[in-house]
Amino acid sequence: MAISINSILINEKNFTLQGRNLKAVYTPEVDNEFSDFLIDMGELEKKMSDKKLDDLNVDEKKKKIRQFTNEINDLSSKYIKALFNKEDADYIFEKAGGRVANLARLARAFFDEGNDDVLVKQQGGQNRKQRRNKGNE
Repeated sequence: MAISINSILINEKNFTLQGRNLKAVYTPEVDNEFSDFLIDMGELEKKMSDKKLDDLNVDEKKKKIRQFTNEINDLSSKYIKALFNKEDADYIFEKAGGRVANLARLARAFFDEGNDDVLVKQQGGQNRKQRRNKGNE
């Protein structure tokens, strides 16, 4: 049986967010933007787990956490702006309600869908053999 590989070419992807259709356009520039996003998030995680934060007083800790939160928001927003046209990006920001966690999750979901391994899904998943052989050991 031949497996169609047409579906693994992802240059555009349609999403629906609260009844509105959105179109993401995946380009090499968007891929680079997400790579930068991951690197910057990794660096931010290192800063957030720095033991020196324990030495700060409560007000300084709050200030640092807000700074980190703003950085996460900026990184997520930058990726979403690269992926969608201005109207769709603005709609996404509006529906995220100013919550950084929402924006970060959406950015990750948009990335995952744009890099979806359709071929693996068509073949039943990565652990298909494990499921088929379960109990036959």
